[in-house]
Amino acid sequence: MSLRRFLMQLTLAFVLALTGALGPSQSPATAAGPDTGIVDSAYAGLTTPTSEKPQSKLWYNDGRWWADMLAADRGHYIFYLDRASQQWIKTATRLDSRTKTKSDCLWDGTHLYVASGGGLESTSADLDGVLYRFSYDAATKTYSRDFGPITIRPGGAETIVIDKDSTGRLWITYAQAGEIYLNHSLDTERQWGTPFPMPAGGVNEHISTDDIATLVAFNGKVGVVWSNQLDSTVNFAFHADGAADTAWSGEVVLRDPNIADDHINLKAVPGDPSGRVFAVVKTSYPSSTADAPRILLLTRPADGRWQRAVVSTVADHQTRPVILIDPSQQQLSVFSANEGGGAIYLKQAALADPHFAPGKGTPFISNASYTMIDNPTSTKQTISVASGLVVLASDEPHMQYLHNALNLGPVTAPSQHVYLAMLRR
Repeated sequence: MSLRRFLMQLTLAFVLALTGALGPSQSPATAAGPDTGIVDSAYAGLTTPTSEKPQSKLWYNDGRWWADMLAADRGHYIFYLDRASQQWIKTATRLDSRTKTKSDCLWDGTHLYVASGGGLESTSADLDGVLYRFSYDAATKTYSRDFGPITIRPGGAETIVIDKDSTGRLWITYAQAGEIYLNHSLDTERQWGTPFPMPAGGVNEHISTDDIATLVAFNGKVGVVWSNQLDSTVNFAFHADGAADTAWSGEVVLRDPNIADDHINLKAVPGDPSGRVFAVVKTSYPSSTADAPRILLLTRPADGRWQRAVVSTVADHQTRPVILIDPSQQQLSVFSANEGGGAIYLKQAALADPHFAPGKGTPFISNASYTMIDNPTSTKQTISVASGLVVLASDEPHMQYLHNALNLGPVTAPSQHVYLAMLRR
């Protein structure tokens, strides 16, 4: 074991102990040796099952973490995490029967919604975006399908994201054929309208084929964030629940050469009186600008004046950020992967005034045998001390799942400073 790796592993345990971020057995979930996290099952049929960037494959319900994962038969199934053994257990509930699809999972406290589709811009029905709904039986701890698949997006797109507004209406968004599209349920969740392009004024909805969109329900509204690499912007549009489909307002969040990239993860806190929206985005600044921001946290308070905080810089070589929010502890956690794969890193900050220490952060999922770990994913939900947090990732060359799990505690600046000091030795 190298001295640097030993110090990093020792420091991780020390930092998490000081911050109260301990795993289910009062320590981080760790594999054998210096590695951080747990090596899970292998998968087949799909190279990156834990992508795409805006999507969530995990949810928390009834004291368990659950996931949409590929099984040995190449089918998507519901799995749950046994917290004592830190092993994912396959259930009998099958999700999308099409192996080469990727899903976004929404648990609303009553039902599980899974929006799933293929990732190529094609009219093939094999790639259509479809919706499944499941009910949960607490007595048997099982899910049963209520309905689905119901087509909610014709053809393929890089991603599809779903959420539910305060009136109970389901919304989706996706990018297809150079446009941002929306669709929503009608009188029942089984009935859906025809997808329509984003109608917001003041922003450019015409995008490149590499751009994506994501959405979130917040404060009686639905908000959509998307990248536009054609005009170097990141944009936001919102719609009041119950308003006409055409009633969208648009804002330019960021505008700068090389600012836009198709890596976005979006969250809000249900019931937050301030109506805040939080997004983490990746920039496209060139490698020659080492001090330029690579991962940014964007916060929109009720007054609409977006604020930004640098999570990491170009020199840190990070990508595919995911944000998780713990309102009870008033903290947020950002997970990022190495560009090109390698490991998943964690940074935390206070929710009210987020600032991040320099550097990559704390190694959260890493393994000497799996050196291309990438595409972290977690839940749409807010998290808590009761739930802890779980992040799932995958190693594409080995077609291998890995994860880590931690409980949560308050962020304390001294522990972050100690960590950085030790890492720099």
